[in-house]
Amino acid sequence: MSSLYDKLEKIIDRIENEIVLPRVKEIRFSFIVQVVYHIILILLGVLSSLEPSTTSAISAFGFGSLSFGVNFGKATEDFEKFRKDRVDLIIHISVLKIELGRCDKDDEVCLKRVDSLIKVYLSNLLQ
Repeated sequence: MSSLYDKLEKIIDRIENEIVLPRVKEIRFSFIVQVVYHIILILLGVLSSLEPSTTSAISAFGFGSLSFGVNFGKATEDFEKFRKDRVDLIIHISVLKIELGRCDKDDEVCLKRVDSLIKVYLSNLLQ
């Protein structure tokens, strides 16, 4: 029969592999898309400055009214959100692992505390 310690260890591993890592990957992908978008805007801005005849073509695609300053601010915000969300997810799963590591395999009180931390963490993830 598996001990409560082993069950909690498996639960934490599943949370990490099935919830946290996919979300971190999704956040990373979203950030990369934003970076590529901003690089394209910069390149289009440079291109329109170097070759004025391309300005009308760029405007036709809807990029003409976008300013670099606004988009740079958005890129900075996206980076901060990416960094914060990613770090929060990773830190919380690490805290669960550390708290479980502090428990002895037969310390029911400590293990139940970790179990309640897991429940709170899961409810926060699913909101």
